[in-house]
Amino acid sequence: MNKVAWLKIPTDFFERRTIKRILKERNGDKAALLLILLNILAGAVNDGGYVYITEDLPYEARDLSDMLSVTENAVKNALALLEKYGEIEIYEDGKIMVSAFSMEQNMDSLERYREKAIERKRKQRKKEK
Repeated sequence: MNKVAWLKIPTDFFERRTIKRILKERNGDKAALLLILLNILAGAVNDGGYVYITEDLPYEARDLSDMLSVTENAVKNALALLEKYGEIEIYEDGKIMVSAFSMEQNMDSLERYREKAIERKRKQRKKEK
């Protein structure tokens, strides 16, 4: 799948009730930053909000801690906090899914845009022949 080249962050991101609650928690600032990183990684994977390195290789806490330059323990706590508030789901295989990714990124519109781009290219190639 092609990665998304942009990321929408709602202007009211920090006004959401869950984010406000997360920020009041111990190390909530790290959890909010991690959520933004997970959205970016989900865009790179472009699989409906799932976050993984490859389909068979999920991100581990140490990978995310390296990206954010925080301790692995801080990432584990932040992941637990995000899961507690329903911002992410962590599956048995280790994959993470950002709960609101598809809704916030309007993936349906992106898919329609891609389909139209493919059709335009198909018509262009036909014309060139």
